[in-house]
Amino acid sequence: MKPIRVVSKYTLCALIAVLLSVSAATFVVLSNIRQEAMSQANTALRQRMMVFKELLEAKGSVYRIQDNKLLVGSYVLNNSPNVPDKLATMFGGAFTVFMGDQRIATSIKIQDGSRITGTRLIGPPHDAVFGRGESYSGTADILGVPYITYYEPLKDQGGAIIGALYTGLKSEEYLAHFEKLSYAAAGILFGIAGIISALYYLLLRQVRIAEQQSANELAFLQTLMDAIPLPVFYKDENGRMLGCNAAYEAFAGLWRQDVVGKTTHDIIADKELALTHEKIDRQLLAAEPGLKHSSEAKMPTQNGIIRDVLIIKTCFQDVSGHNAGIVGSVLDITERRQLGRMMLETEKMLMAGRLAAGMAHELNNPIGSILQNIQNMQRRLSEELHANQKAASDIGLDMRQIHAYLEQRGINEILEYISRAGTQAADIVNNMLAFCGRGSDQHHAVLLQEVTEVALEQVCSEFGPENLRGVNIIREYGQDMPAADMNRLEMERAVVNLIRNAVQAVQERGRADDARIILRTVKSGKLAIIEVEDNGPGIRPEIRGKVFEPFFTTRDVGEGRGMGLAVAYALVVQNHNGQISLGDAPGGGARVCIKLPLSLENA
Repeated sequence: MKPIRVVSKYTLCALIAVLLSVSAATFVVLSNIRQEAMSQANTALRQRMMVFKELLEAKGSVYRIQDNKLLVGSYVLNNSPNVPDKLATMFGGAFTVFMGDQRIATSIKIQDGSRITGTRLIGPPHDAVFGRGESYSGTADILGVPYITYYEPLKDQGGAIIGALYTGLKSEEYLAHFEKLSYAAAGILFGIAGIISALYYLLLRQVRIAEQQSANELAFLQTLMDAIPLPVFYKDENGRMLGCNAAYEAFAGLWRQDVVGKTTHDIIADKELALTHEKIDRQLLAAEPGLKHSSEAKMPTQNGIIRDVLIIKTCFQDVSGHNAGIVGSVLDITERRQLGRMMLETEKMLMAGRLAAGMAHELNNPIGSILQNIQNMQRRLSEELHANQKAASDIGLDMRQIHAYLEQRGINEILEYISRAGTQAADIVNNMLAFCGRGSDQHHAVLLQEVTEVALEQVCSEFGPENLRGVNIIREYGQDMPAADMNRLEMERAVVNLIRNAVQAVQERGRADDARIILRTVKSGKLAIIEVEDNGPGIRPEIRGKVFEPFFTTRDVGEGRGMGLAVAYALVVQNHNGQISLGDAPGGGARVCIKLPLSLENA
């Protein structure tokens, strides 16, 4: 549409230039004609003035004023129009004699037949004749009628100016032919202007039709582009944006009018990434038509969220078939990558679950036997049971001496250690079974705050007040939080593991004066979210992909079982169809996020 307007603009300028050129040429020609006519008029008036003077000087050779009358020789000029009338009859025009600056004889009559004697000469002619003593030629109004005039001073014998002679022609009579030429030229100019106006009107009409057609085509193409769900953009051969579709506006958070005219450097803040895309654009424009290029990159959305995208570019061609610009589309592959990672993680968890299930079932029976037999041994060595005392007495032994021996040799401590180790092994087996099991199908609508508070109470009871002194527990529970669908006991167990890890993390930090754990519940769309955040040392990037794996721990051997996050993952993802993720907390530390679907009545 812009080139059409440019052509229309240039065409109008050309037509106006032609009109101005013709007008200027006509004006110059008419000016020259007028100047020539005025020159001829002045020449004629000088010739008439010579005749006028000759006729007067035939009456006498000396001009003088006597008795307030102007005489030439002895001939009185006052009120003697014979010579002016004779000349007016011979040549036409007007003739006048001045005594001083007063008309005393003239051929000019007014409507009643009287003459305009007694009137005075004023203006530029007066200044020239009586002021500078010069002749004067020019135009002047006499009785309201414009004349081409010529004045000459009259001098007495001593050279003093005592009067003046005048001859003139009516401008409209002498320049009548020139006026006709002017009117004809003006008519021709108006005709040319009319033709140019008609031509421009027809051109403008065609331009408007073409613009409307172009606007309709562009509107159709823009509507077609806006219907494409993928972000689409296009640039010119200089790398400046020509436009985009609605999906690109929504993705980038930029209005179309803010995009047009911008370069890659204006839109992409990362200079290195912008230079890479600029290089790709140059290579595409220099390549043969039809070449495509695709590359993966990270781009921020309008909300500042970094997304993984696949950018596909190719060139569009002009009418001559040469590359004229670039059109590209942006495919958001963030979910695809996340799905791939989740599938990989799920497969790893399934394999670990099958391994854990096999190990748990194999270990469960011997551990149970050990614990049961230890309990039986402790019971049969107890002094309080009558059966034990009777059996010892029957063989001549004293239970008190037996107990003294056991205490002396530390056998009771050994039995107690075996019992604690067996219980710990049983807990590990139970965690493994929880990790690989499907859990209970009995889910109910439960408030997240209730789950979090119960889990926190269990952890506080486990660690005791002494170990939690200096740890600031902050509750940031969302207002009017709806219930989520869950198995309460399983979710409490998952949250206990998260809070336990957070407590251990802030204790590892070594500074208890500002240790902080934040328990947070929020609602996002159809999801209920629990967040456990700490300001501990955080999780190193190189081990984040392993933290949900069974038996993975960052603590020393014997200090950590490596099942806390693995069990939480299994309970949340496998048993509740939820999500669990690990990230960095603001200011340092870690944040674990559990996302659960809301109950049906609250979704």
